[in-house]
Amino acid sequence: MNSIQTSPLSEIMLEKDGKIRTKSSRAGDYVVVAICVFLILIYLAPFVNIISRSLSSPNALVNNRVSFWPVDFTLDSYVYVFIPAASKVPEAAVRYINWLAKPEVYRFLQFGEEGKNHKIVNGLPATIPADGPTIQNSVNNIDYTISMNGIWLGDEETTAKAIANGYTCDPEYIVQAIRCSLNDAEAGLVVPVTLSVAGPYTEDLKAKGEEGTCNAVRAPEGQFDAIWDAFIAEWRASGADEIIAERAAKYVDPF
Repeated sequence: MNSIQTSPLSEIMLEKDGKIRTKSSRAGDYVVVAICVFLILIYLAPFVNIISRSLSSPNALVNNRVSFWPVDFTLDSYVYVFIPAASKVPEAAVRYINWLAKPEVYRFLQFGEEGKNHKIVNGLPATIPADGPTIQNSVNNIDYTISMNGIWLGDEETTAKAIANGYTCDPEYIVQAIRCSLNDAEAGLVVPVTLSVAGPYTEDLKAKGEEGTCNAVRAPEGQFDAIWDAFIAEWRASGADEIIAERAAKYVDPF
């Protein structure tokens, strides 16, 4: 005869849906839920880290201080870079910008190879003249490092000292000059003026300007001055003089 195993009444629970469950089966449910929550957290961790990094300062990123919470909160990452809607490969553009934002990448682009593009002075790179394959197309390759629009070594003070290392004078003079340039700046004054005569001439003058510039650049040796002067005379006679006169008449000295 087969025996029937039963559970004590103390281990039996009646669920809301009418099903009878034992305490051991409920414990198994808790274990499954805990495992699921753990796996969800593991999957979410990289995304949380990415978001935290995007909301942290460059200094915090360079020094690896960011994990799952923003450090030195900033929205700068969402201000400067955008991909035009006309881009045919927006994903590739984003990947390129992300690559440029890596410290090891932009530092190499900015300072190049030690001994060829820079030397170390007081623990910081100092730019030195270079030629041949290692020459930089612009100072510190700022044309390439678009993500920071200049040199960046993690914080303003360190960056200023590195820039100062590239000068032959006392580096402290350069550091002080940089500090002054970053404080109490005033935007250039703009006085809006509507020019009534500009409308009819704008496109024609623009076309003449482009054509005249191209002709001057391609001028044969010894003929540049003559070609340039003829271009300017024709350009002014085509409406530019009227615009200049109206602009001068409407100018108001703001001071």
